[in-house]
Amino acid sequence: MKQIPSSSINLISIGIVLLILLFCFPQSGFPFSKLADYLGAFKDERADIRRAALGQLLSCQEEDKECLEGGSPESFGQLVTAVIPLLDDPDPNVREASILYLKQSTLARVVTPIARRLRDANDDVRATAAEAFYLIKVDAATVRELERLLLDKNKRVRMGAASSLGLNGTKKSVGLLRKALAHEADLDARELYTETLKELEKRLVTSGTAQRNRGQRPISP
Repeated sequence: MKQIPSSSINLISIGIVLLILLFCFPQSGFPFSKLADYLGAFKDERADIRRAALGQLLSCQEEDKECLEGGSPESFGQLVTAVIPLLDDPDPNVREASILYLKQSTLARVVTPIARRLRDANDDVRATAAEAFYLIKVDAATVRELERLLLDKNKRVRMGAASSLGLNGTKKSVGLLRKALAHEADLDARELYTETLKELEKRLVTSGTAQRNRGQRPISP
């Protein structure tokens, strides 16, 4: 069975969330163009307004369009700061969309807030959080959370955790991935686990060789 790349899974996730957001609040007539528009929408007590603002940002990201008039690095930094609290929004669609937006920044300061959603009660939110670290380096505590999710009841969560361990896993992760593979019945997940193991083992060998070449002792987590 052909493996579905993690990047494709992420694109599918963004597409699904956009459909939900746009269904709840149609694209036409969006009033958001300035930083103040978004900041106001994020604080609006109506969930559909919060969803609409995030939906527009995600749509612009996906289509590589300018969403913020006169957007400067400082303005985008303010957007990130304003979106982080939405990770605790009561609406799961808002939480999921917030993760999808924040992970595009790859900023270190979004790691811990997103990682908190690895324990979200909603399967889709938890899965989106697990997928978020495919291209973002994380700390040891987040790695342990990803390892725990290898045995999650939800297939998408398990696969998201495995894909993120490809970049972030340790020697301990290799053993846990092998254990998870032995217990996994789903063929797609098994194939992803196998590919992630190859990727992770190769990365660890390369990292150890580089450290030895620099005269350093390889780290053994």
